[in-house]
Amino acid sequence: VIAVVLILALAMPVSAAATVTPAGGGDAIAADDFGTGAWTTLTAIVITEGAAGDIAVGDFVLTIPSGFEFNTGSAPDVVVTGADLAATTPAAVTATTITVTVTSASTAAGTLTIGGTTPIQVSPTQGTPLSSGNIQMTSGTIDSVDGTTNFGTLTEVHGAATKFVIIDPTDGTVDAAITVTVQLQDQYGNIVTSGGHENDDVTLNADRSATGDGLVDIISGVGTKDISDQVAETVNLTLDDTETTGFNVDSTQDVIFAHGVATKFVIIDPTDGTVDAAIT
Repeated sequence: VIAVVLILALAMPVSAAATVTPAGGGDAIAADDFGTGAWTTLTAIVITEGAAGDIAVGDFVLTIPSGFEFNTGSAPDVVVTGADLAATTPAAVTATTITVTVTSASTAAGTLTIGGTTPIQVSPTQGTPLSSGNIQMTSGTIDSVDGTTNFGTLTEVHGAATKFVIIDPTDGTVDAAITVTVQLQDQYGNIVTSGGHENDDVTLNADRSATGDGLVDIISGVGTKDISDQVAETVNLTLDDTETTGFNVDSTQDVIFAHGVATKFVIIDPTDGTVDAAIT
């Protein structure tokens, strides 16, 4: 009996999970590509069966994360290996999905490659906020693959630096300095943290009685200055491109210094007068 059970166990097929090699090349998609017709080309997605039939007959759908779109003019090719595995090529592509139609399951473990020759191409659908996410399967059946499986990570990054911007400061009082933040931004308002200009400096000007303005030390696209004023007043803030970066410096803001905490009573020197009238 033991021998029969052992023989049957050895004769049963061994289940092995399919694995996905996600598309690469999508980790630095520039915000500047938005609306320009520029596309980022991804490397191929490869699904490797662990056992025959892991990729089921029918459609499986890959969906792009929010903030990105597929190039509908570049329908990726589908190539298979493994006995009897077959799929329609090219895949059907819309702005948000790629649909692969499997017409025959494998009888020996194989592979299915999407975009090996005609590549998958993507582009951002907004300049800001910066988007990120994974291409995922939202429909279909592949052994051990589900809606959490990563078919390719897409990350949007800031564009080229174009301007310095004063961030609207929080108003305060004459009792403490007010921190003013200046950012180096791209055309869409994203902070520029790399690219060779992320440490370029700019001069902050504060008018009226304010002190503490001057050259702002920009590090990774951000710098600050502590502005003080002993007079309760509104201070206007402007920028000056003293370091000749060539970036726009039109940004302006104002900050209000209110009176401080009460500390004393003061008699204001009155105007002298005569005995003919009261003096206020």
